[in-house]
Order: sequence, then structure tokens, then C-alpha cells
Amino acid sequence: MSAASSSSYDEVPYSKKPYAQSHPDRLAVLATLFGMNPPPINRCRVLELGCGSGANFIPMASSLPESRFLGIELSARQVADGQSTIDALGLKNAEIKQLDILRVTKDIGTFDYVIAHGVYSWVPDVVQAKLLQICHENLSPGGVAYVSYNTYPGWHFRGMIREMARYHTRELSEPSERILQARALLGFLAQSAPADHPYASALKTELEQWRKYSDAELFHEHLEDINQPAYFYEFADRAHRHGLQYLAEADFSAMQPASFPQEVGETLRRISSDLVRTEQYMDILRNRRFRQTLLCKKEIALDRSLTPQSIVGFNIASAARPRSDQINFHSSQPEAFQIPNGVSFTSTNSLVKAAFRLLSEIWPQSISFDDLVKTARSRIAEIVYGKPESSSLDSQTLAAQILKGYAQNFVILRSQKAPFVMEISDRPAVSTLARHQAKIGDPVTNQLHESGLVDNFDRHMLQLLDGKNNRNDIVDHLAKLVENGTLRSAYHGSELSRGESLRRNLAQAVEDSLNHFAKLALLSG
Repeated sequence: MSAASSSSYDEVPYSKKPYAQSHPDRLAVLATLFGMNPPPINRCRVLELGCGSGANFIPMASSLPESRFLGIELSARQVADGQSTIDALGLKNAEIKQLDILRVTKDIGTFDYVIAHGVYSWVPDVVQAKLLQICHENLSPGGVAYVSYNTYPGWHFRGMIREMARYHTRELSEPSERILQARALLGFLAQSAPADHPYASALKTELEQWRKYSDAELFHEHLEDINQPAYFYEFADRAHRHGLQYLAEADFSAMQPASFPQEVGETLRRISSDLVRTEQYMDILRNRRFRQTLLCKKEIALDRSLTPQSIVGFNIASAARPRSDQINFHSSQPEAFQIPNGVSFTSTNSLVKAAFRLLSEIWPQSISFDDLVKTARSRIAEIVYGKPESSSLDSQTLAAQILKGYAQNFVILRSQKAPFVMEISDRPAVSTLARHQAKIGDPVTNQLHESGLVDNFDRHMLQLLDGKNNRNDIVDHLAKLVENGTLRSAYHGSELSRGESLRRNLAQAVEDSLNHFAKLALLSG
């Protein structure tokens, strides 16, 4: 990788956030679904290439203490930041090295999971080839590699915007000024293009995306010297030449032709003779811009014949909630369940209705399929089945609905239970990582490898959740912060009144926040 690229990441460090889609649990689930036997995530070795300051792999190391993690990064500044975090957390299973990807050899060892997020499209051809070589040479026999990259045809229009932004800022040297001017240019273009022209609509869509970018994301996506998207078939072919084969997408739903109208799906089946061709045609239909592709070694025999039985060994979770407050489990009356984005599904099966009601109650926690069936059946135990085999048939119906839900993002499959609790203990605890992030003002990462911002009250409170303080201790600490003027507002920004009502208000705010943390999968004990 070039010195110039290293310098740009020293000047503008990449955003500090984890990527849930790259977590070994996600990779292990997909590998298992397609017939592999991947190493268990609680005892595995993970390599991340181009890891930045470690915001992705360090939280993994924190929550999987028996696994080993190595991050490779060229930017000295980001390596120093990552090492500082590792030292602050006292992690013994995580290491970050300043190293050019071109200098990585077999000597660093083999890894069960190799992650390269936001690297492939942003480096020269020679580094792309080396990255794929590492994914083969340093991957264990049953391992999985995750590689994200920009892709065509969708990136053609975005690439045009990038070229205009680079042209507009070509004479500026300061990154902050280039970012400001690039944003101003796109705003001007979106506002000035003829309102009734498709070009204006496309510009406005792109402007909305730019508003979601952090400055660092915008700079490295649109203003860096290198950004080389590829068609999927080109990437798959290059991976094949390096001894790798296409396994899946990190987002399983993106692999489903069923998301298209029936006639489109039938046409795809006629013109697509293999999986890679099908995926490429789906990219063309969707105008896809970005992929998160999973690879494994070419010699592994995959089994893509997914059946309801495929999900039986997993833990199941779902955010789908019943639309009705009162579900009739004892009739064939249809009941609708809806996930937060508004998409819904309907079932008339008693076991399915009882199971998804249970999943909504325990969300975001998961439950094994066997326990889900057992508990759901106990809720409808008084139903008399017409035939002895009905119970087994209902179990198959539930498994089929879960597989369908996974393909539509209604359901999450996990290889094991995530290390968080829903019940609030007398001395609640969050991870050392969450307390550290709250202290330094970073977004806080939960036990599901998701990141989010917290308000000032929660930031102070999180630092107190070390498993030693009870509720009274927490209130005492927070009361002192109020009295010295450090803390003024409580949960959701409500003002804290002083005097006799202070402790009562703080106690309620603490309880509210603890319940909030439980729902966010932040509590570890």
C-alpha cells in the first residue's frame, strides 16, 4: 500500500465503529447453513486486514476472551490508537500490528476467520491480489473470509459524483476544506439540476447518502486517490484464481431471487446457469453498489440445498412483534407480526404464533430451536391435535417459517447465545469496553457488536456499572455529579431537580436507564 494512503489515514482516521455483519458469529452461521463445519467462535483465531484503530475486532476480542485476534494496519496513528484501547482494556487476546498488507506472510499463522472491511476497492491491484492470497494462504481449512467492496453497476453513478468531487477539490490540500467543498458541490448540484429530470432525483438520493456519511467516511470513499469497484463476476473469478470460492453474502437476504416478482425469478432461472451468474444478474437488476462477500477454500464441497431442518441447530432471535395485543393461539385465525421497518408476515399456525410471540418477549435475546418449540408448545398445550403426527408437522412448519424469516431479515440466527443478560441484577455490569467508550466519549458497542450513541446521563452511568455498585451506590455517585454541576439531565434529557426530590428522581432515572441498557444488549451481568 502506498505511503500516500497511509498518510491520508493518519490525517483523517477512519470512523470508529464495529461492523456486525463481519462478526465471526454471522460468518459461522452462513458457513454452517451451506454445509461447512466452521470453527466455533468462542475458540477461534481472527485476522482483520486494514483494521484501522481496531474498532471492529477489539469489541470481538472483548466479548470472546478465549479466542485470539490480530489486526493489521498501515497507519501509525490508527495503530497507536488501537494499542491504547487494548492496553486500557487489559486485553490479552488481541494484538494490533503496523504492517503493509504486501508484507504479510504465512509466518503470521492461520486464522479461522479473515476480515477485510473497506479495503479491497480502496487499494491498488497488487494489494487486492495480495489480500486474496492472504485469504487463501492464511485461512484454516474450514475457515471463512469476509471481503467488502464497491461494485458495479450501481457504483457507476456514484463514481461519477466522486470524479466531480475530486475535480472540484483538486487544488485544495487540507482534508477538512476538501470535505467541506465536496459537500457544498453536491448540495449545489442537487438543488440546481432541472427538477423534473431523473438526474435531479438521482443527485438528491446521493445527497441524502452523503448527509449520513461522517467526514472520514466521505473523505475515504469519495476523495481518496484510489477507489476501484468491480463487477461481482470479476471479483468471484479473481478469488477463484487464488484458490477461493464464493460462499455467500453476509446479508443472506441479498441472495434471494424470491425478492423479485415471479416472472423475474423465472427469467433469472432461464438465463443463469450457475450461482455466480445469478448473483451478477441480480446485481444488475438491483443496481447494486456494495457487497460483503464471504469466501472459503475452493476444495470445500458446499451444500446449498437449504431445508427447514437446516436451522434446527441455531439459536433464534426476532424483533418481530404481534400487531394484536391478544393473540388467539387456539384457532386458525391469522395473526400478523411486524418488524421495526414495517415489513410484516402472517401465520394461522398455533405453534408459529406462540413461538413468535415468545421471541418478541425475549428480544434481543435468542433461544435454541428445541427450547423455542418446547416453550411455545407449553403455551398451547391444551390444544388437542387431530392426528399424532400433527405436533411434528407443526414443528416443521415453524422451522420453515424461521428459515423464510431469516431470508427476509425477520429472524436472526446465531451460532451461540450472545454474552448479555436481560434480567437486571442487584449489582449490574456492562463490559469493560462499554465503560471505557463511555468514559472517552466514543460510541458504545453492545454485546451484539452494534454501536450507538448514548446521552450524557447514560455515559456517566455506564461508567458505574462494573458489577460492584448496587443501585444505591449508583444513585450516590450520580447525586455527587449533580451537586458539583457535572450532570444536569437524566434519561431522555429531562432536567434533574435538586433538593429532597433529587434522589427519588435519580432512582427512577437509573431504573429507566437499566431497562434501556437491557433492551440494547449492553448488560453483561
